[in-house]
Amino acid sequence: VKCTLEDSMQFVKAEGATKGALYDKDSVIFEPLSVLDPQAEAKWMITVKAVKPGDVRFQVSITSDQLERPVELQESTHFYE
Repeated sequence: VKCTLEDSMQFVKAEGATKGALYDKDSVIFEPLSVLDPQAEAKWMITVKAVKPGDVRFQVSITSDQLERPVELQESTHFYE
């Protein structure tokens, strides 16, 4: 799991099913999940701080040895002053 932050976001913390850490200044990468049992759920959470107002996007890319290409999701939000 890789999350991409825009320049208006400041990384605060990462938690979840596997350990996550800030990579460079704009990406949070979580360690791979070795196994996910049928009907099981794995969750990850990132906390960011708004550093400037604006229309921003939070992007997540998920890769797996079971997938031929990444699954990508983008969340829109607006930061206010």
